[in-house]
Amino acid sequence: MSRLKIGFALFVVLLLIVGCSAQDSYAPIGDETRSGRGDYDYDYSDGPDEGTAVERQRIYDGYMSLEVENFKEALKSINDEVERLDGFVEYSRQWDSKPPSGRVIFRVPQDKFFAFVDFLETLGDARDQYVTITDVTEEYVDLQARLGARKAHEQRLVELYETAETVDDLLKIESELARVRGEIESLEGRIRYLDHQVAMSRMEVELRQKKEETEIPPLSPMGIMETLRRAGRSLSQSFTMLLNSLSYIVIGFAASLPFVIPAGVLVWVWRKKRRQRKERQQQQ
Repeated sequence: MSRLKIGFALFVVLLLIVGCSAQDSYAPIGDETRSGRGDYDYDYSDGPDEGTAVERQRIYDGYMSLEVENFKEALKSINDEVERLDGFVEYSRQWDSKPPSGRVIFRVPQDKFFAFVDFLETLGDARDQYVTITDVTEEYVDLQARLGARKAHEQRLVELYETAETVDDLLKIESELARVRGEIESLEGRIRYLDHQVAMSRMEVELRQKKEETEIPPLSPMGIMETLRRAGRSLSQSFTMLLNSLSYIVIGFAASLPFVIPAGVLVWVWRKKRRQRKERQQQQ
């Protein structure tokens, strides 16, 4: 009977452990809407402050390829809208092409990101577009926890420094303080970077003007002076080619003289002997 009681007690303890572990799981994540940030809260028991909810940190990164009727007007409208949304231009490049085109990267506040996307779609035809959302909450909470631990360590080192009695202890504490403060600055820099990436969403826009398929090219006659100039140049080139041909003939004839003269002498001698032979045969 005592064994049954012990087994029942162990079963109850196991149920309590499972129940506690279930309470430490993440809060459910709902469906994210186009107009909202989806800022659901996690309850991290091992975070900087136990029992406090941490806002989810997300980085929005978008791309859109846009064809518009007028490139300059569309670009001005986008710049005006970005300024109205308290954003800024991070990168801009325009190509001297026909039709004109360009690439611009904008930064807008995260809570106005999808409103900016909707505005872009009203300017023309969106050929290609996407939005990527990167959740950096886990990294952000980890950085905050590590930063809190490093600052606590720094405070303890400062207290030890004030009570140190030997020069050797002072030097060791100063070295450790320098190392810890370097880690603190690195962590704070990473946190500032994430804060900026989360606060200001990135939107890349490939902008190009539509081709005018029905446009008739204007007449652009050459003109009398240009015609005469080109005709004179063609005539000059023809005479140049003729004179060059004659020059090449003379040069070729001069180059062949060392071979032509002996051949001509041999032919003359052969024909002379042949004529003499014929004369002797007629006389007989």
